Amino acid sequence: MSVLSVFGQNLRQLTAGRGSISGVAGELAISRVQFQRLLRGDAYPKPQMLDQICRYFGTDARILLQPLEQIAALDRLQAPILPEGVPKLDPEIALMMGWALRGQNYSLTQTYLPDGLYRYWVADGYEKDTYHCMPAQVSSRVGRFGPAVTSARSLRAYFHRAAFGLPGEQNTAARREVRGMLFRVPDGVIMLAFNPDPVLRVTMMHLTPNPLFADGSFIGFVAWGRAEIVGFGRVSRCFMQRVPPTPRDILACARIVTPMTGAQVPPQILQHLNQPVERSNLY
Repeated sequence: MSVLSVFGQNLRQLTAGRGSISGVAGELAISRVQFQRLLRGDAYPKPQMLDQICRYFGTDARILLQPLEQIAALDRLQAPILPEGVPKLDPEIALMMGWALRGQNYSLTQTYLPDGLYRYWVADGYEKDTYHCMPAQVSSRVGRFGPAVTSARSLRAYFHRAAFGLPGEQNTAARREVRGMLFRVPDGVIMLAFNPDPVLRVTMMHLTPNPLFADGSFIGFVAWGRAEIVGFGRVSRCFMQRVPPTPRDILACARIVTPMTGAQVPPQILQHLNQPVERSNLY
């Protein structure tokens, strides 16, 4: 959908809630002909006219790029009911996200990837024969007690104390926490994970349903967003499996000690993690 089409559709929806087209155009002091062109998506409003329209409908310039439904969803994320530690989203970042997503549907259904607790396995990018297993919560809520969402999904995971730390820094749970977003793509799921300060790293994971087991597990790879370090990898295979929602299984997941050696990793998972990551034959 083009920018003009998005704005025209938004303006039609806003106008429908205010009465007749002629009445709204008159209150805005815009000629009916010009207003009809805006509604059809045939013309851009000039900055002064856009400001006038936004003030009249009680909205902002995001109506140029984002459907009203997306704007409402982002506004809900900025509401006071946000869980602790979640700041308001910068309006410019929200506008840029809308531009980048282009109104496409990346929603992830419960059927494809149900909410719940998962084990997330990954090979270490630094040490040989070293692996990590983290509990990861996939949820339709922004935070444990935060607002529920419909088309978006969140990810929350924690590095183990022994697996993540910085010299001279207190290794708190908040520092080890990873938060992310999940997007449905034609061949699987994309997860974008964000490490907090002082790491400030963005990591990308791609997962697809495991074709070998009908157990709801996913296989894929992770790409760590960090500077190159000679001799250390930035891409590794990963494995994610659902944890049965029983007290016994949840406690067992919480008690996993990581990092671990290959001998401590279940063989079927280790087999996937140890496969070489694909590379181009051109080099």
